[in-house]
Parts: sequence; structure tokens; C-alpha cells
Amino acid sequence: HRFSLIWERMCANNRLWDIVRPRVDMTNRCAYMLKTFEDRDDNHMHDISKLPYKLINPSEKVDVWVFGIFIYQLCSGGNPFHTGYQGDLRGVDAYSRLHHWNKVEADKSIREHIQDPLAQDLLRRILLPASERLPNMTAVLRHPFFSPTSTEAERYLEKHEEMQLLRENTVVVSKVTGVTSRMLEDSMEKYSQIAFSTDRIAFPTCFVVLPYGLQLDE
Repeated sequence: HRFSLIWERMCANNRLWDIVRPRVDMTNRCAYMLKTFEDRDDNHMHDISKLPYKLINPSEKVDVWVFGIFIYQLCSGGNPFHTGYQGDLRGVDAYSRLHHWNKVEADKSIREHIQDPLAQDLLRRILLPASERLPNMTAVLRHPFFSPTSTEAERYLEKHEEMQLLRENTVVVSKVTGVTSRMLEDSMEKYSQIAFSTDRIAFPTCFVVLPYGLQLDE
């Protein structure tokens, strides 16, 4: 009711009010609301003193974010947030997810829903909080996603394939038991014998096999 008094004119339009009204989160004892832009120029006739937030100055980074959501939808067929038919957020959980959105959340969502490696890299630079986001569309359009046959794109794809190979062939041992420890020791001894052509290794040795031709001083 207290929020409704602030936006009395909007309450008369049920559809508009359903979009902009604050979403009260009873669990976390807070409310989420959509902010609006400062578009009054030098004419400050409208009283904004009752608004519970400061107006947002227009920025190209907002356009970059919207473009990122568009690319995400094109590549995945979905939206990183729960939205309605017209793109408005649905439910308190969607507002909470957007409010707490950060680089870790972005990377997880992109990795799970976007298959194109160039699109993944682009979105990891766009769908971020404003302070970390690419500054404008000029910077966005320089990304190799928009020139997939370029040398830069080919280099990135090669690196991506190498990283994929590493992930597929990497095993993480979360807990080392006696059995696991013996397996590791036996495998080390086995590869040492192959490498040095001997049955007896007289010093502690551990091998890590990498899919690279490593060069000294590189």
C-alpha cells in the first residue's frame, strides 16, 4: 500500500502497474523494483523526492546489456531470467536473480546454455555488472563473434578446443583414499619405467601429461 501511494497514477493502469510494481521478498525482508531513467533534461518540473531510488543516467552500457540478452536468446532459445511473453521479469525469484547477478552467475548460465564458443566469450564480456561490461557497441562489434573467419577467431577456436580437450581428459580427485593413493603411486612408477626404460626408480618422480609440445623459456 505504501508503494502504491508513490505511483498513484500508474495504479490506474492495471497492466502497467503489474509490470512496474515493487516485488516484495518476504523471505529476505526486502523489495525489488524497476528504476527509471533521468530524462528530464534541464526541466525538473516533476517532483521525484518520493521515489525510493535515484534516477539512472542513460548509458551505452545499458544498450550493451540489452544486446547481450538478445544474443543469448538467439543462441539458446531462452532467457537467463524468468520472463513473460513481452520480456518482463516474472516473480520475486527473477528479480532477486537479476539483483544478485555477477560474473560467476553469468559464466555458469552461459556455459550451461550456450554452445557456440565465440558467443560464449562475447556474452562473458557483456552480461556482467555495468562496471565490468564492455563500454559500448563499437567494442562489442569488434569481437571475433562477428567475424568468425578472421585470424583472431581461428586462434580463439583453437584455444577453446585445447581447453575442451584438457577438461575432457582431466580427472579431479576430491578425496584421496588408501586405494586411490596406491593407484596414483602405481601409475607414476609405470610411466617412469616407460620413460627411463628401467625397472627401478631411485628418486621420487611424478609425471603430469599435457597435450602440448612445451619449449624451454616459452
